Amino acid sequence: MKTGDVHMSKLLVGFEALHITLLSFGDPQQAVRSKRLLKTSAKVLGISDDRISLLSRDFYHRYGHRYELTQVYPFLRRLWHSDIWEERMLTLRILNRYRKEFDRNLFGRLSRWLNEVEDTVLCDALGHQIALIVKAYPQQAVHIRKWTHSDNVWRRRTAAVSLFLPKPEDGKHLVLDLQSALEIVEPLIEDQNVLVQKGVAAFFKKAVKDEPAQTEEFLRKRQDRLPPIIKKAARRESGG
Repeated sequence: MKTGDVHMSKLLVGFEALHITLLSFGDPQQAVRSKRLLKTSAKVLGISDDRISLLSRDFYHRYGHRYELTQVYPFLRRLWHSDIWEERMLTLRILNRYRKEFDRNLFGRLSRWLNEVEDTVLCDALGHQIALIVKAYPQQAVHIRKWTHSDNVWRRRTAAVSLFLPKPEDGKHLVLDLQSALEIVEPLIEDQNVLVQKGVAAFFKKAVKDEPAQTEEFLRKRQDRLPPIIKKAARRESGG
């Protein structure tokens, strides 16, 4: 057997073991509650977020130092296409552990994954992986600008969510300079879909933390166009 085939065989065994382990942690009662909250058509096992994080950590500790992202990606893509919600979230958690290997080509691949998103949790988790790529390759932001006019509500929401990280890196949440980010997000401030509005509100919460004076000035000049969700979010973060 060739070396490449051996690696693929070992990874296949690893992902199959991961699938079996994940199933063993299912909680039927929690699954009912989670499915109702997520509003997803996917099968939900009812596994906690902490457990999913631990599984991704254990997988990476076992395989991360042996295999590069290019070798693992085909298996992650297969896992993402699972009909089990937790496997899709696990995909993103494992992917995040390879963040130092992200390249510009990954942007297009994750963009295609957006076509299968149907809930806010997966949308935002995927959006933050895309944000890491934009941070490293700012030229990819030209594609995000196009998403603001998409017919796909999840793509429009991701246009806002992919402009920031949940936790600051290098002292900043935003992955672009403020002016560039505001130019992208401005078409979304009048979006009538509440899911998009909440994504934009999340963006402004981070923008106010990074650049309070400039962000507040931007919002003040457009206050007549802002939906209540965005006004409330920005006011809360600024202390107003």
